[in-house]
Amino acid sequence: MRESDEKTNANIDRELVERALRDDQKAFSALVQRYSEQILSYISSYIHSSADAEDLCQECFNKAFRNLETYRSEYAFSTWLFNIAQNLCIDYFRKSKLSFVPIGMGEIRGEGDNWSSGAPSPEESVINGQEVESLIHAIDSLDKKYREVAIMRFIKEFAYEEIASELGLPLNTVRTRVKRAKEQIIKQWKS
Repeated sequence: MRESDEKTNANIDRELVERALRDDQKAFSALVQRYSEQILSYISSYIHSSADAEDLCQECFNKAFRNLETYRSEYAFSTWLFNIAQNLCIDYFRKSKLSFVPIGMGEIRGEGDNWSSGAPSPEESVINGQEVESLIHAIDSLDKKYREVAIMRFIKEFAYEEIASELGLPLNTVRTRVKRAKEQIIKQWKS
């Protein structure tokens, strides 16, 4: 997107927010229309259930509307909205008390054909002990090809075979990407 387009979009958002703050429902509806697809896509990348993702998307806009006066116009409205969506995903996982698949289970552990030992490695214990929020932030910072498999493996709890099928990748490629994503997450947490 060109810089002039970004400025135009920011100005449109700012104007719509100002109107919405004056109880202009059409202005807020326009904001919802501008961002609902992007917010739903973002939430759906973390939440496996489409019904739950849609509920969280609606809650995101409800929360934005209730707290619109806290939005600071020097920042992009979309950034503020995505932060609300991210926090709702984090709350969803905390409330659900979802346990993540131990990172790396089913991965090659050495030279042999031992695909799973049942006991998490020390690195896996560190990652599994982290809060959901830290995991989501770490996954968000990964390159797209690693972020995709990390979300599917660590958030949606897909098996390697399901990831391979969903992304149309060879199983070994999936294993390699999951391993590299795990290594990058561990590196982030250590620094």
